[in-house]
Amino acid sequence: RSKGLIVNDPVYACKALKGYTCVSNFAREVHFKQFEADLIGRKDNKNEAFVKHHNSKYSGVLPVWAMVETLSFGAVSRLFSSLNISLQKQICEEYYNGLRHSTIANWFEGLVVLRNLCAHHARLVNRSIVFSPAFSFADNAYFESQGYE
Repeated sequence: RSKGLIVNDPVYACKALKGYTCVSNFAREVHFKQFEADLIGRKDNKNEAFVKHHNSKYSGVLPVWAMVETLSFGAVSRLFSSLNISLQKQICEEYYNGLRHSTIANWFEGLVVLRNLCAHHARLVNRSIVFSPAFSFADNAYFESQGYE
């Protein structure tokens, strides 16, 4: 199907090589457009060697592993939440022991809040944090089976 990164089959390229460039992988086209605009802004501002390499060698289309390196943690959270549900479920099955996609999206959001508080030197002790991660009964059962209480 492909010779190096030159791909003759656009469906294969969309699914296998650069799925983040496929509007069909997003829940809505507006989410794809927002992500695309965010990504273009980040990629153009990067002085990283791998970004320069892909900009010169491959017309700036980064493989997913390189693209994620250019994102902030908040952008990773938004990317996951913007993906279509079937893709979110597939990711959760593969990498998060089958936890619900809505739980993982919720955790991403909570971690973004926590990360931003820490990055801006906010105190965490005796602070009311508006956002807290949600756990379903199934999630709690999984963690209890792993020895967490």
